[in-house]
Amino acid sequence: MYHVIEIINREPLKIGAGGNKANQIEPSKDHIPGSTIRGAIIGELDRRDMFQKQKNQVLLGMNCYNAYPFGQEELFVPAPFHLRVNKHEWRKNKMLKAEVAPVYELSSNSSGQAHNELEYRYVAIKDDRLIGTKVEKEYRLHHNTHKKHDEQKRENLFRYQAIAPGCVFRSLIQYDDQLYDCFQTIFKESLFLYLGGSKGSGYGLCEVRAIGEAADVEKANHILGLTYKRMSHPEYLQITCLSDSLFRNEYGQPVPYIPESYIEYLTGMKVYREDRQYIQSGLTEGYNATWRARYPKETTLKAGSVLWYRWKERPNELQYQEIIKKMEGRLHGFRTNDGYGWLAVNWHYPHQLQIEPANCHRELRLKSEIPMPQSEQLEEQRTQIVSILFQGLEPAKKRWLNFICSRLLGEGDLQTEHAHTLVISQHLKSTQLQRMEEVLKDKKYGEFMERPYHKDNQMLSINRCNFIEIITYLRNQENSRLTSFAQHYLNERKGSLLYHDKEDKEREFIRELLIEALYIRRREKE
Repeated sequence: MYHVIEIINREPLKIGAGGNKANQIEPSKDHIPGSTIRGAIIGELDRRDMFQKQKNQVLLGMNCYNAYPFGQEELFVPAPFHLRVNKHEWRKNKMLKAEVAPVYELSSNSSGQAHNELEYRYVAIKDDRLIGTKVEKEYRLHHNTHKKHDEQKRENLFRYQAIAPGCVFRSLIQYDDQLYDCFQTIFKESLFLYLGGSKGSGYGLCEVRAIGEAADVEKANHILGLTYKRMSHPEYLQITCLSDSLFRNEYGQPVPYIPESYIEYLTGMKVYREDRQYIQSGLTEGYNATWRARYPKETTLKAGSVLWYRWKERPNELQYQEIIKKMEGRLHGFRTNDGYGWLAVNWHYPHQLQIEPANCHRELRLKSEIPMPQSEQLEEQRTQIVSILFQGLEPAKKRWLNFICSRLLGEGDLQTEHAHTLVISQHLKSTQLQRMEEVLKDKKYGEFMERPYHKDNQMLSINRCNFIEIITYLRNQENSRLTSFAQHYLNERKGSLLYHDKEDKEREFIRELLIEALYIRRREKE
């Protein structure tokens, strides 16, 4: 099955690209890689508790194609490298002022004067001519500061290059039939997902919606906006890479072509590779958040590369249609899950290029017009977000409690009768400290045997309340001295933040503080 999706970025879209990173400028891609879409969809499935149930099917049975610009009801794909222009004539034609956009005659070989690549990185076929587009980009200035003065790092000014808001992209998602219900659920309505990097700095918010679905690739391409004519029963097999592709030979080495043995295995037809190849090589990129490491770099065929093969025996019409279906029906080579290996077979490219670029931008809707989730779902999302935030504050709370305990336990004789006090005697044994710690952790207030030291303020007390009085307080009985002690710290800015989500915050503070104090004293003795 195929799902066609449309993506409109409401914020600048920062997707890092290889290249020169000098002058504090990080370049950005001008399309959305399949790996980025794949990660966002897996994240959405995980948020809805749908990922773990079908983990293997999602990881192995879902391929996300690259998302390319979409405009004038056409999908723009990487321009093929075999089409060439004369840059001087091109510039001269661009200067012409005409009501109808002028057209430039292209050359299909690099001989003579026409040896320059097209100015447009993405082209589409419309009305028997090629039209090109440029993805609009913008720069934003950022200031990086370092508050740790002991580290030898300086403040830095830098700029991110990013795709400007309002660009329209379309992509294909291919998946196994077992995932049909899953995709029907998540694409029931528009999604608002974050794609790319620097999501916390005003980048990456995108509106993603399903355009249609199809069971075969021809119908999926029609919904996607791919308009093209195909060579009818040609003598040669012409393959255009619509995305970066990674192929290896029989020895496992990356090669700048599609091995003949692979085509024969796929189609059942023997072919010979021609000398005329218009290719550019690139490098794989990517970062795995789980591994916290970058993928190894391997040589790829860049999108736009064109390769020719000659048939040993020319296929008949039925065989030819079957070959097209097998070559275009799925991604090929390695790392197909990330969008590598999108191929086109025997596309007929017009030799006329419209000089004026097409527009692939759309006016963004006002925020008030964006459909928001239902109130119940919104409240559930808020609860999840608040829960995640407070989970992240747990280490900070532990450090704060440790600081209070260390200060109060270290004051010793300096504590006065009227001060907020915490006493844990050095005469208590490690086993005694551990038993009291376990009672507090497990909240088994009625399942421990009382000992004399539990009633001795000199052995253990908080604000002159011994362990038995503390346990009684934790059982919801009132104790003004313990309540006053807790409120003294909870009224501080840190205390009010760290215990904001607690229902009975005073008792919870007393319990956690005493657990930390018992642990500190026990570690001292050990």
